[in-house]
Amino acid sequence: MIVMGGKSHFASELLWNWLHENIKNSRLEIIKEAGHGFYDSHPVEFNKLALDFLK
Repeated sequence: MIVMGGKSHFASELLWNWLHENIKNSRLEIIKEAGHGFYDSHPVEFNKLALDFLK
């Protein structure tokens, strides 16, 4: 699972899309209102994505 914050300035969306296309069976998730520290600022959304991915 690849997760990015939609407002992150750490790396471009092009990089995340490239990773997604080149990692077999990956899933790209974007938390639109979050920055780079999405796991701190949006823990509920991140935890739901992580748990859903692991099931």
